[in-house]
Amino acid sequence: SSIKARAKFDINDLDVLQTVSTSFCPALFAHGTDDTFILPHHSEKLYEAYAGDKNLIMIDGDHNSPRPAFFFDSTIIFFMNTLRPPVAGVAGAGAVRELLANGTGGALNLRQPRHNFHGE
Repeated sequence: SSIKARAKFDINDLDVLQTVSTSFCPALFAHGTDDTFILPHHSEKLYEAYAGDKNLIMIDGDHNSPRPAFFFDSTIIFFMNTLRPPVAGVAGAGAVRELLANGTGGALNLRQPRHNFHGE
């Protein structure tokens, strides 16, 4: 495969469960409950074994289903809490602060990406 030629290893030989327990950077795991391409239990196992700050979001749908607004809100909240970036002067920062403070900020006005991981 082209990955094997470029990376000089076969990705089928990887066993991330053997190393995930030593990973500590913040990680957000998200998975479609009806995904048949990569089964949901893979993300659940990685989440359980992960040593760092983590969150798991299970989403209705499959591998390429549109992501609901709560997914994007949850993603922002996770990264705001774990990475603590400066938000002064950032559009939407007030809504993010309100969501973080009391969970009542409502859905953030975010556009859904127009791509998937299969180049379509």
